[in-house]
This record gives sequence, structure tokens and C-alpha cells, in this order.
Amino acid sequence: HKASEILTAQFIHLSANIASAKNIAQKIYEDDMSNIWVGCLDGLYVLRKNDTHFFRIDLNSRIFNGSRTFVWDIMQQNEDTFFIVNSHICRLTNIRKALSSRIPDASLIRCEIFPLPEGQTAYCIYKDRKNNIYIGTEINLFRQTERKDKSELSFEIINKSLSDKNEPKTYKYIHGILEDRTGMLWTTNYFHGLMKLNKESSKFLSYEQLVKKYFIYCASYCKWKM
Repeated sequence: HKASEILTAQFIHLSANIASAKNIAQKIYEDDMSNIWVGCLDGLYVLRKNDTHFFRIDLNSRIFNGSRTFVWDIMQQNEDTFFIVNSHICRLTNIRKALSSRIPDASLIRCEIFPLPEGQTAYCIYKDRKNNIYIGTEINLFRQTERKDKSELSFEIINKSLSDKNEPKTYKYIHGILEDRTGMLWTTNYFHGLMKLNKESSKFLSYEQLVKKYFIYCASYCKWKM
């Protein structure tokens, strides 16, 4: 078979204007109800199961305040509660009811914003098998802590702050988090390659040097081949 016969691609544009921020998609997520969520530079969209097109979930007046409408990450906590990352952490509740009508009604969604300690910028959010929630920022990895008041959220740093926050190389910029089958937590980081965390001992193993050697090898090999 030709590759063209095996691989087919359907491009779905959220706006007829190709250059629109609506078409700059940054995150795609499928929830437990088989709805597809997309985080874009221009907000949040959902394709409900059995629907044929995406609906925009308009949260501008409550979260974005008319600017910085980007959505970096999406995570479902349960069938009625979602989190989105827009530099801070936003909890969206009453999702089920909002999606139940013929056209999703974003006005039914309750929105709460939770800034991170020290005003840090959130880039990603992740839930492990034990339902622990982790947030990656430009400097730290945070874990949500339990509070008696379930309506409030608090976070703890599970790795120590780097010594010099003004030195660009010390910034981690954690953009991805994954729990592997052994229970180890991995993060993808700018400048620091990969980090692996033993959640029980809170010790990090850096793969920075391994990544550096790999890219140096690849660069040398490509140069030799040329």
C-alpha cells in the first residue's frame, strides 16, 4: 500500500481564518464521556460525543478578562469538574449540566481561579493513579494538598526551589508530567531535559546530561553525513 492509502488526515479548522488564534491549538484532551476538549490560543472548545463540530466555551468575562485567552492544559477530575491551565489554575464545575443542552451553555459553568504561591506561572496539570494532582511551573513542581474546606485549593512544592531564579538555565519550565507504570513521575523541562521523581522519597533524577550527549551525538552524526 502507498502511504497515502494508509494514512489519511482530516484538518478541522475552528475558524475559517487560518491565521486566527482559534486555530492555534495547544492541547487536546478526551474526557470519560468521550467528549474532545481543545485548548487554543483563543480559549476552550469542546466536541461532544456524537456532535459534528466544536463549540466554544466562552469564559472570557470570568477567567480571561478580555485578554490572555490561551489554554495550555486541560484535566478532568470527575464527571462534573475540570481544571484548565491559563498561567494560573482554573477549576470549572457544573460541566455536565452545561453540556446537556442542544448547544453547550457556558453560563452554567462555575469558575474558580487559584493562583499559585509566589505568583508562579502554571504550564501543565496532571492527575496520577491515586488522584494526586500535580502542577508544573517555570520553577517548581507542585502537588495539591488536602484541605478541610473542599472549595479551597492549596499547593505544596515537592522539589526544592533552584538557587538562582535569575539565571535562565535554572528555570525548569515544566511542560509535561507523566506517571509511568512503576509509579515514578516524569517531567519534561526546558534546559534540564527530563526529570524523574520518586514520589515516596521526593528525590529527583536529572536526565539533563543524557539529553545533552544525545543531541551532541546527533548533531555530530548529521554533520558527518553531510
